[in-house]
Amino acid sequence: MTWRVATRPKTALLEVIDPTEWDNFTEAQQNTYESVSLFSSEQEADKFAAAKVDAAKATNPKPLRR
Repeated sequence: MTWRVATRPKTALLEVIDPTEWDNFTEAQQNTYESVSLFSSEQEADKFAAAKVDAAKATNPKPLRR
């Protein structure tokens, strides 16, 4: 089983898609997704997606000390 981390064009959402759900999608539905990466377990896919979300969060730069 291959877990898929995917996004849809023009969105910033990452989706972790169950392989059985992916197989139930029509080809047209599958074509609306852009695969980001594939994983052999749900835990790996979740960890990857969470890391990508955390990396994209805005950080407040520390003000310069004078």
